[in-house]
Amino acid sequence: MKTKFKGRYRIESARLKDWNYGSIGFYFLTLCVKNREYVFGDITDGKMVLSELGNIAKQCWEQIPDHFLFVIWMNLLLCRTICMG
Repeated sequence: MKTKFKGRYRIESARLKDWNYGSIGFYFLTLCVKNREYVFGDITDGKMVLSELGNIAKQCWEQIPDHFLFVIWMNLLLCRTICMG
């Protein structure tokens, strides 16, 4: 039987049990939107065209290293092409 938290069933963590998430490594971030709505923009002719909300998210994304000095961006071609347009 699954464990309960505050009297409710909950899903098990997707985190690896023996991994130190405070250690140096590569991490991926997935943004999930309620009802999987396409609020960040659309792909037109194979390129990401950001909406107003998508531009706000991009600006916040690019400012993360200014607030968290331990974050170093790897400019991956895939991410720059698909995520940032």
